[in-house]
Amino acid sequence: MEPIKDMIAWYRFDDPENLGKDYSGHGRDAKPCGDNAPIIKDMDGRMALHIEGEGVRRRSYMELPENILQEVTDEDGMCITFWLNLSKGYNVWERIFDFGKDHLGPYLFLTRNLRASCFSGADLIADPGQFFPVHIWRHVAFMGQNMEQKAVLVL
Repeated sequence: MEPIKDMIAWYRFDDPENLGKDYSGHGRDAKPCGDNAPIIKDMDGRMALHIEGEGVRRRSYMELPENILQEVTDEDGMCITFWLNLSKGYNVWERIFDFGKDHLGPYLFLTRNLRASCFSGADLIADPGQFFPVHIWRHVAFMGQNMEQKAVLVL
């Protein structure tokens, strides 16, 4: 697969030697962080990023470059896609991704139960209202444009 022209970043997470490499050609590499930093390993038949944080006791995450979304506008919108394979969770609020600085916003996050929240003065929520089985690969796409009105979560 080749990068798409307007792609902000592309993290394949399939090479242990280049864990956070940005394959889009923009050089927006991510950095493994936390006291239990992510690794690449085989997960149910695929090489993938393994993040195991154990809630508040141990943290595991990928830090993206500062201001990675600075060029995104409401008019342009954005789409975040990924393959997800959940293992046992510790907290329903564990994040798959989280953009923002604090609870005052603006922010955008997606939890392990695929509840998305976009906040900038008011909440816009996409919530499938269910739990998902573990150890099953599923493709997830979050799309937002003019997010004061709608955001879509596709499974």
